[in-house]
Amino acid sequence: MFGRRRDKRAQAAQKAQAGQAGRAGEAGRAGRAGRAPVSAGSAGTASSTVAMLTDAAEVSAELRRALVRVGCDFTQQGAEGADGAAVTDADTRAVLLLQVEDMDAAVLLGRSPLSLVLSADWDGVLDGDAEEHRRVLNDWNARHTVPRAVAVLDVDGDARVHLDSVMDCSAGVGPAQVDEWVRRALAGLSQVTEFLDEQFPDAARVELEDAAEEPSEGADAEGGEDPDAGADADTGGSDAPDTADSTALVAGDPVTLDRIAAVVPGETVSIKENGASGRRGNGYVRTVGAAAPDIALHDGTLTVTTGAAFGDAGEVPAEALDWLRAVCGQVNTDPDGVVSVVTGDSGDVIMTSALHRPVGAGMNDAQLAAVLATARAQVGVRFDGLVAEVTGGSTGGELGEVTDA
Repeated sequence: MFGRRRDKRAQAAQKAQAGQAGRAGEAGRAGRAGRAPVSAGSAGTASSTVAMLTDAAEVSAELRRALVRVGCDFTQQGAEGADGAAVTDADTRAVLLLQVEDMDAAVLLGRSPLSLVLSADWDGVLDGDAEEHRRVLNDWNARHTVPRAVAVLDVDGDARVHLDSVMDCSAGVGPAQVDEWVRRALAGLSQVTEFLDEQFPDAARVELEDAAEEPSEGADAEGGEDPDAGADADTGGSDAPDTADSTALVAGDPVTLDRIAAVVPGETVSIKENGASGRRGNGYVRTVGAAAPDIALHDGTLTVTTGAAFGDAGEVPAEALDWLRAVCGQVNTDPDGVVSVVTGDSGDVIMTSALHRPVGAGMNDAQLAAVLATARAQVGVRFDGLVAEVTGGSTGGELGEVTDA
């Protein structure tokens, strides 16, 4: 089961736009906060504050600075949208094109709500057993937080691996958070490239697309003259804006279980032990008496997650496991960053939906509350729909709920 993608970049932008628009309502409103100060919380920083970036132009400029800091060259897109139409506040579109690990990649900037998406296509073509493809990609998604990997069909009808990393910025985002997201997203692309090369060593390779036409010098992602762009804006070169060393960026307050529990509505319990997935090394927060996703911390990553058990691994037929992986792979084509997987090499077969976000750069209370509200709503909606698909309409019923997946 593959999702068809017509054009590698334009289709990604269109899907992202549709997905971002679908986040309206309480979840979207919960994620929108004003410009709020972030207090210094990292070693080596004095007691100071930094304003959150809440404007698309500000986030785009900070994104370029972060890419320059890590030495990643980029080509800046022009002022028009992917289809040549005028840009509107609701657009989600590619603003920067990159080449990472021999892959064409793009960073999409969503405007309503504000978000960043690093999107790429592995240069290999999947051939042979589709069930094996799904198993390999499911295993990657179950064991890693970025990027999300999904099998798709390209414009030529070839099976490819599409990769993405998403960060919701609707509650504002600090420079240190953009820097952290860029570094983790790029590192994830390097890791997954090595993984896929090992898993599919005989895969045919596609030629990289020709570089996009360079925009006029100084044109920014918003369509106006960008004083930050400089003469080398198309490559992220030496005339890029003052970037500062990443250690000089002011971080927010460290995210802890106690801070999470303080902003989550209702009665909660904090459990400081590993969960079944191994992603809860610092523990997790659970809402008491409510079917709500858990919030886990592990190695600087915040994970909002929920799951359900389908029975003992030895009793679930292999065909059923593959079908569950196929269903998860299909919903993983949605552009909101939620990833669904099936695990169960031993013990119970568990289907899980999760949303991951790096929090090593910290968050203020307003941002943490908004991010959690939005993420829990997204994960809850996605998992309910997934269970309804699997059970033919039920949202639980005979399934055994698992909240420490």
